[in-house]
Amino acid sequence: MNPTADYPVHALLDDAIAAEHAAQALYLAFAERFSDPPEVAEFWRSLANDEQLHAEMLKKVRDALPPERLAAPADPEAAHKARQLSNLISEDAIEKTQSLKAAYWLAHDLESSEVNTIFDFILTQFMDDETLKAFALAQLQDHVAKLMEPSALRDLVWHEGLEE
Repeated sequence: MNPTADYPVHALLDDAIAAEHAAQALYLAFAERFSDPPEVAEFWRSLANDEQLHAEMLKKVRDALPPERLAAPADPEAAHKARQLSNLISEDAIEKTQSLKAAYWLAHDLESSEVNTIFDFILTQFMDDETLKAFALAQLQDHVAKLMEPSALRDLVWHEGLEE
């Protein structure tokens, strides 16, 4: 029996879109929780906006695929990773994240997780427009780099001694 026969491409796309929306909600919650100084809240809103853009790109990919391709079994490795996406962001994780340090590391772990691996896989495998694909992949790299470049958030996290 094919383990992905009951996990078609449209389910992979739907799960990836849901993960992008969950990441967006996480970052918006952090923008509210850590709103002082304003630059920190803006950092989280910027990440949330990126996640919305990712979800919209994935929806465009899904909407452009013909029904037979959407119904085809998903790649087994991608299917396995996508099934695990829902475990990455939970209401409990958001509630337990009470310090800026914890929020930063949760975001870092999330952006280093399978969410972006799946996003990259979907763009590479299913997006036919090479110009849009190049833009989307470059935007993904810029998005992940925000956690590593100097910013109000990173400066605060590091200067506060990474305290919980």
